Amino acid sequence: EIRWPEIDGGKSRVRHNQEIRTRNDIRLRDDNANDNFKKEIGRAWDVIKRRQVKEAREAADRLKEAERRERDALSKRQAQRAAEEHAADERRRPKGLRGMFLRIVGKKAKIEAELARAKRRRMDRDQHEWEKLEERQSTQRQRQETDLKRRFEQEKLLFRVEAKRIHEQMQTEPTQGRSTDHAQGRDKSPPDQREDDEERARGEGRGHNLGR
Repeated sequence: EIRWPEIDGGKSRVRHNQEIRTRNDIRLRDDNANDNFKKEIGRAWDVIKRRQVKEAREAADRLKEAERRERDALSKRQAQRAAEEHAADERRRPKGLRGMFLRIVGKKAKIEAELARAKRRRMDRDQHEWEKLEERQSTQRQRQETDLKRRFEQEKLLFRVEAKRIHEQMQTEPTQGRSTDHAQGRDKSPPDQREDDEERARGEGRGHNLGR
């Protein structure tokens, strides 16, 4: 029993399944005549290409949905945090008699300036979070495209190797069959002529007796 996860986290199992699937796609064409080989191999490759396109599209859709959920989560988190920070700013902002007193002594303007700077810092922070998210998602898309391209190239290589093996097998099997027939023909002993010779001798003997 092969314990795949203990080898490389299950990657060998994925490659093993890909090899089996590729071989099965081609072995469906083993019984075709040699003159139709290219046509049938083309059909088998079209099946693989359509499957690859479908897998790439489904993978892109899954990643797109995951990215949308991440953006929604970040937007919701920032909105909730902004509401909490705005409430904190409002509690800090001088109002009523206290606000009038601080304005008279010149401290209200200082507090308002501090609140404005804090708001700008929070806006820069939120923008930086979006930029980091976009950068990470872009890296994920590129990595997925690279991984799919590498896997599809591997399937293409396996397809070519298996197609070559099948073609060589189709070329050698008829030759082996003819060689076997010739060998059987050489080994076959000539027909036994003893009975024919005896019958001919008896006929000649009857002819001599009739002559006498």
